[in-house]
Amino acid sequence: MTPIMPISIPMDVFLALADCIGDRWYSDEMAAAVNTAILTWVAAQGAQGGSGSAAPCDTSPAASGYQWKQLFLPAGTLLRTVLNGINHHAKVEGDHIIYNGTPVSPSAFVNAGSVSGRSAWRSLWLLLPGSRTWQLAASLRTATA
Repeated sequence: MTPIMPISIPMDVFLALADCIGDRWYSDEMAAAVNTAILTWVAAQGAQGGSGSAAPCDTSPAASGYQWKQLFLPAGTLLRTVLNGINHHAKVEGDHIIYNGTPVSPSAFVNAGSVSGRSAWRSLWLLLPGSRTWQLAASLRTATA
């Protein structure tokens, strides 16, 4: 039998998990969800250059990412824009925004296939690593000013 280690989590995190699972009490299903989340996080750290094993991994902020004027987009950031009614997605990989396998600037991404000269700040939605909410680039720009 594998030994069990209790880990404290904030009540709001517990309640969010309970709401997601549909159970307000600690259960085997909740324990499995927590174990899966932790193992997924550990594996992601390995994919970002960590050891990928049970050994301690680097939890420091990502060193790579795309610097867009005063806004830093860490590696793993997802970008979304709508062109002609169709959602298009790009991702920050290393120090570049990658769209259809090609490095692009935010402006080139939001204007791909378009001649409208749209502002990337007002046309680009961002999902930062660890976030569950898409945010308009302009609102993040204002928050960092």
